[in-house]
Amino acid sequence: MDSSEDISKLMGFGGFGKKARTFDLDAIFEQTRRTAIERSHKAQGSEDAEGTAFAAVPSSSISPQSNIAVFRNEVSGKEGASDEDSGDSDEEIGPPLPANISAEDEDEEQEEEEVLHHRKIPNSHEIVLQHGDKIISAIAWDPSGARVATGGYDYDVCLWDFAGMDASLRSFRTFRPCESHQIRSLQYSITGDCILIAAGNAQAKVLDRDGFEILECIKGDQYINDMAKTKGHVGMLNCGCWHPRDKEEFMTCSIDT
Repeated sequence: MDSSEDISKLMGFGGFGKKARTFDLDAIFEQTRRTAIERSHKAQGSEDAEGTAFAAVPSSSISPQSNIAVFRNEVSGKEGASDEDSGDSDEEIGPPLPANISAEDEDEEQEEEEVLHHRKIPNSHEIVLQHGDKIISAIAWDPSGARVATGGYDYDVCLWDFAGMDASLRSFRTFRPCESHQIRSLQYSITGDCILIAAGNAQAKVLDRDGFEILECIKGDQYINDMAKTKGHVGMLNCGCWHPRDKEEFMTCSIDT
């Protein structure tokens, strides 16, 4: 030690470095123990104020590790409370159902309402009339409702009589009034004794109640540009209809006008 002081004086400086710090471990442990005791007392006081009972812990047995254990218990208590809150939120919201109605009854009522929506038409009987193998393009009802006429892309017209129909549900007559032309329109007259037919040709036809031809409209001159100077259509018919009051008049339209 004396040699080191002599060397330091000879070299011109006071020492070889800073002196290392020393720690009193007993004092540190004592301070830690007191801090743990104070925190435990504060935690115990707050829990007693909330009405929670805890067992008293002797101050001599409290250590820093026990302070950590107390903190963990507090955290676990908070987590348990949050779980209870989440469980309460799963309960049903709103007023309870009446005593005479259950959830199953309510579901059955909803299903019955959905079924009723699909049956808006007040029909009591239903039949299927088979008209050929192609699309039905025209249908007409007799004013009395006793007969119906159907026409399609198969060039046929079928006449159905409900009064004389048997269990086979067949038409009493099927024929081709316009050869190889699709049926575009069918309509009974206001008296029900005539049927107006407009097909894919340029000539409309009028049939009687049983499907026999009464008259056929003339065809116009396709080489005349002014349609006012020719009689009849020169293009395919689209539709035809009877006069609402006069049974002797009808009207037709075509692609030529």
